[in-house]
This record gives sequence, structure tokens and C-alpha cells, in this order.
Amino acid sequence: MPINAYDTGRLERVIEGIVASNAEPVQFLARTFFSTVSRSDTEEIFFDVVDGKPRITPFVSPLVEGKVVANRGYETKSFKPAYLKEKRVVRPQQGLKRRPGEAFMGAMSPEGRIQAAVADNLADMLKMLNRRFEVMATEVLLTGKQVVAGEGYATQVVDFQRDAAHTVALTGTSRWGEAGVSPLADLRSWAITVRGNSGLSPRTVIMEDSAFEEFLKDPEVKALFDVRRGTSISLSLDPIVADEKSVFRGNIGSFDIWTYNDVYVDDDGVDQTLLPTGTVLLVARTGLEGVRHHGAILDESAGIRPLEYFVKSWSENDPPVRYMLLQSSALVVPYRANASFCATVL
Repeated sequence: MPINAYDTGRLERVIEGIVASNAEPVQFLARTFFSTVSRSDTEEIFFDVVDGKPRITPFVSPLVEGKVVANRGYETKSFKPAYLKEKRVVRPQQGLKRRPGEAFMGAMSPEGRIQAAVADNLADMLKMLNRRFEVMATEVLLTGKQVVAGEGYATQVVDFQRDAAHTVALTGTSRWGEAGVSPLADLRSWAITVRGNSGLSPRTVIMEDSAFEEFLKDPEVKALFDVRRGTSISLSLDPIVADEKSVFRGNIGSFDIWTYNDVYVDDDGVDQTLLPTGTVLLVARTGLEGVRHHGAILDESAGIRPLEYFVKSWSENDPPVRYMLLQSSALVVPYRANASFCATVL
């Protein structure tokens, strides 16, 4: 029996090589705040929304019984996510065409070109899937909600019950850059809001570039920057570039300041920026308890198992063509949604 060079096991080894070569998108927000992965062996995903407001032990007389305190409240929700699904076609003709970068007269065999085309498709499919996860993580941090919509899937809004006060848009003379407005004072005020509603301190601040430029113009920030030696500020004109999209700008007080800009093409083919102009995010990095949930893959070839994603390939004889299919069933969940805050400052 001939060996199938495109069975699931061999495709998985190709995927391992792709991941090892860092072919994935940045995924700054998804990796930073939703790094935990959970798998469900059913179609549905179950998660808890936790009430994290800080409480204290009650006073009682030592001569009376202890006061019964209700357990911290939470609500268990379930959701059947839409499928993330993509199909690619590899045609025999691709084995006859010189690949980009190949020697002009061709140095590869037709079979080698087909195998390379399969690997290229896998790499691109994984990039698109991981970019989707990043878009999902971004939406949750921006709005405290997740809108799930797609072909053959009725639009649903998953509301993680973030306090409405955690999403603000400054207007008029309250915007950054206006006379008398202190961006640093705003950050401190918003951090107090997060602490009051979650009991957690948001240390990580992520700004879109134009918001950061206005932040630097804050007289208090400029004054601290000018005398930063011996102070609690370490903003730098020569920042640490974590990757080509996310940049660590330094510390000011208890805040770790980042800028982040990435783009993607949405389902309608329109170019979008992940963080809209003037966006500022405050997040309690570990307190958010962000989880990427995965439901079972409804495919016998996958064993109907809970996987982060499943890729398979098969061929048709007439006309001869090879198909590749990627499937995933995912939802990103902030268990403590009030550990995040989003402001539009421009």
C-alpha cells in the first residue's frame, strides 16, 4: 500500500515545523491575556462569570456564632460557538509551475512543489486562525463582549457582564490633548474604577500610537520624564521592541506602558486596525483570568475530540484535486471581565 504523504499525522508534523519557525502572527493580546487553553468534549463551552468585588470579614462578638457569609457570586454560562472553518485547494498544475524563489529553470520536482504548496497552505491557514483569535481577544478587551456571526450561523452576542463604567469615550474638552486634561490623572482614575469593581489593580496599559503621543504631551508626564532619574518613571525614547507590532515603552508609577498596532482584513474584505484610533486599554494581567475555550471538533477523522484545531487533507479523482480543511471551535473568555477597562481618548 502506498504511503499517504498527506495523512493527519504527517500534516501535524508539518504544523510543528511551521510553529517552530515562528510563522504565527504576533497575537500580543491573545497570548498576554488569554494564554490558558481549555477544551470541552461537547459542542458547548461552559464558563463562569465571577463577581470579584472586594469584601471583608464581618465583625461579631467573640461570644456569638460566626456570621454566615454568602459565597462569592458567579454565574455559569454555556455557549455553542460558531465553527472556524477554512478550505484550500491544491491542484496538480501547481506541481508544474516554478515556485517563488525557485531557480529560473526549476530545481524542484513536481511532487516536491506540491508538498511545498501543502506546507504553504498550512502555514497560511494557521496564521489566519491565530489572527482570528487575536481579533476575538481584542474585541473582548474593547467591549467586554464577543459578537459571533458567520454564514449559516445566527449572530449572537456573548456578554461577559463587564461593568458599563469600564467602557468610556471622552468627548469635547475632556479628550486627551485638550487644555487642562491630564492623561495620567485619567489613568489613575480608571485604575481606581477597576479596583473598586474587581478588587484588582490594572498595571498593564496598552495604547494605540496616537493616544501614546498625546500621553507624552501631558505636562506631568513630561516633568517626570525630564527628571526621571530617581523617580518611579522609566519611559524611554529608545523603547524595547517586543516584536514588530507591540512595543514596551517603560514604566510610570505602577503602570507598565505598551503601544500596540496591528491590522487585518475583516470578513467583508475591508482593512481594519485592531485598536481603533485613540484606544487605551487597562488590564490586570493575571487577574483577568482569560481563557481560550475550545469545543469538540465534529469530525470522525478528528475522533470528535476537543482540539484547538484540526487539519485534514483528501484527494478527489475526477477532476484530480487535493483539498485541505482546517476546523476549530473557539471562544475567548475573561472570567473576571471587570479586570479590564477600555477608553477612547481622542
